[in-house]
Amino acid sequence: MEDKLHITLAAEKIGNIFGLPVTNTLITTWLVIGLLIILTIFIFILAGNLFDFLPLFGTIGIYHNEEFIPLLHPVNADLNSTLALAIISFFVIELSGIFTLGFLKYGSKFVNFKGGAMGFMIGLIEIIGNLARLISLSFRLFGAIFAGEVLLLVIGAFVPLFLPVPLMAFEIFIGILQAGIFAVLTLAFIKLAIAEPHGSETVHGEKKMAHG
Repeated sequence: MEDKLHITLAAEKIGNIFGLPVTNTLITTWLVIGLLIILTIFIFILAGNLFDFLPLFGTIGIYHNEEFIPLLHPVNADLNSTLALAIISFFVIELSGIFTLGFLKYGSKFVNFKGGAMGFMIGLIEIIGNLARLISLSFRLFGAIFAGEVLLLVIGAFVPLFLPVPLMAFEIFIGILQAGIFAVLTLAFIKLAIAEPHGSETVHGEKKMAHG
C-alpha cells in the first residue's frame, strides 16, 4: 500500500526546455492557463456574435465624401479578427503539446527520421495539418458570421417587417454554435497535441514486456 502512495512537498522535475527546468507544477499551471484562454476565446466570440444584433450597427456612422460609413462593424465578420483568434488558438495548442511532452518529444511528431521515408512523410502531413487549422478555424467563423450579416441586410431591404425576425433568431443560434465549435475544436486539437507521438506507445509497451 505504501508503494502506491506518492506524496511530495516540492514540485518534481519532468525535464528541460532550452536548459530551463520543467516541473509537474509548471505543466499543470500552463494547462490551467490554456483552459482559461479557451474560455476567454469562447466568451469573446459569443459576445462579439451577439453584440452584432444591437440596433447600433448600421445606423450610427459618419459621412465621408458623401458616403455613409458605419461606426461599428461586426467583430467576427472581419477576417483579421477571426485570423487573430485562430493564431491565439494555434499557439495555445502548440504550447500545450510542448509543455506537456517536452520540446524534443513534441517535435518528434513533425520531424522523425527514425521511421525512414514514411516517418518523414507523416511528420510533413502533421505540419501541413497544423498550419491548415489556421485557415479552417478563421474562415469557418468568418464565413458563417459574414454570410449571416449579408443575408440579414438583403432580407431586411426587401422584406423589412416580418421575415428578418426569425432570421435574426436563427443567426443568434448560429453565433452561439460557432463560438462553441471554435472552443471545442481548440480543446480537441489540444488533446491531440498532448498525446504521445505515434509509435511511442509501442516502444513503451515493449520495454515493459522486456523488464517484465
